Amino acid sequence: MDTTVEEQLRSLLSYVSADGRVCPMPRPWADLWNIVSSAAHEAGIREPIPPRVLGSWWNTPKTHKILAVKEQLECAARCGVLDAADRFLRSLRPDEWAYGDGTATWDEHRRLGLELEPGNQANGKET
Repeated sequence: MDTTVEEQLRSLLSYVSADGRVCPMPRPWADLWNIVSSAAHEAGIREPIPPRVLGSWWNTPKTHKILAVKEQLECAARCGVLDAADRFLRSLRPDEWAYGDGTATWDEHRRLGLELEPGNQANGKET
């Protein structure tokens, strides 16, 4: 991955994990998914984990939502749509984000040893 793209991805991951954010709410998350999955399809690469919306929203642990967002953003970087994803996510209002309740946040993932740096896979498990 290009150094500039990697830096932008790192910056965006930092942004989406700030202020207790976990992931976009279902409607904007579906919009992000449309941006990324279309680009993945056009590039001929595997689509990332889909957003946890509709019935799965309530049954999906925050850990899985965080990892899905991370994978979607990494896919956006590989497909050349990171700029679009970045602009979209930074334009969301605070009420268009789901926030952690202290049980599973991006910081919690770091504490558990889950690797959330761009290009690395999560290597821990949720407790």
